[in-house]
Amino acid sequence: MQNSVKIAGILCIIAGVCAILFMIFMIMGIQVVDNIYAWANAEDPDLMRAETMTMQKMLMIVYGIAFFVLGVMSIASGILCIKKKSWALSLTAAIAGMTAFWPLGLAALLIIISARQEFEIAGTNSIEKPGS
Repeated sequence: MQNSVKIAGILCIIAGVCAILFMIFMIMGIQVVDNIYAWANAEDPDLMRAETMTMQKMLMIVYGIAFFVLGVMSIASGILCIKKKSWALSLTAAIAGMTAFWPLGLAALLIIISARQEFEIAGTNSIEKPGS
């Protein structure tokens, strides 16, 4: 039972890495969209409108940034989970991991919720305020 928190932390880190890989694929997707747009305009300039392509690229950039932020948050909080620093931050890591890559994040979330006692034994079940 003591290794369950470490397993959850590793799952959060893997989910974060998957989110960052997804962000890289989104960047590659932007290049693909540009190539499709160039090919379509070469065949028939009225086939696709530039505004549609720009909106698609903007959405891909927004999703890419969101997945990058969730990935970094999941990796950083997963490391804190392995060290049993804070139950609240570990729970945050699992939620971020769940939004980034839900199968691993959900497993980590369930493990962290069930292993709250391990954080309480370590005496780090919440975020401590400075000066306390």
